[in-house]
Amino acid sequence: MSEEKKPKETEDKKTDTSDIVSDNVALLKAKIIAQEKTIAEFTEKLDAMTKKYGQAKAFMDADAKKDLLEYLEPRVDYPPELLALKSRDELMAIKQVVEKTKAPTFKSSAPLNYDKGPTARQKLDSKHEAYMKKLRGEK
Repeated sequence: MSEEKKPKETEDKKTDTSDIVSDNVALLKAKIIAQEKTIAEFTEKLDAMTKKYGQAKAFMDADAKKDLLEYLEPRVDYPPELLALKSRDELMAIKQVVEKTKAPTFKSSAPLNYDKGPTARQKLDSKHEAYMKKLRGEK
C-alpha cells in the first residue's frame, strides 16, 4: 500500500508546482498589461508636452528674431524684407559680425573718424609724377 501512495504524492506535487507556475504566469501577464497601460499614458503625456514645447520654442524663436531684426535694421545696409527671410541663427551670425566691426569710440562716446590718406602708391606717384608719366607713356 505504501507503494500506491508514493505515486499519488508525486502527482500531487506535480499539480501543485504546475498550479504555482500557472499562477505566476498569470500574475506576470497582469503586470505586463498594467505596465503597458502606464507606458501608453506616459507616451500620451510625452506627446502632449513635446507639442507644447514645440509651440513655446516657436514663440521664443519668433520673439528673438524680432529683437534681432530691431537691432540689425538700423545698423546694416540690407533690405529689411530680406533680413526677415533669414533664420534666427543667420541673424545671430550677422549680429556677431556687426558687433565685431563696430567703430571704436573714445571714452567721451564720440565716434572715431577714419580719414583715409593717400595710399603708398599714391604717395609715390605724387612724388615722382613726371617719372611715372614717362613710364606710362604719358606726356
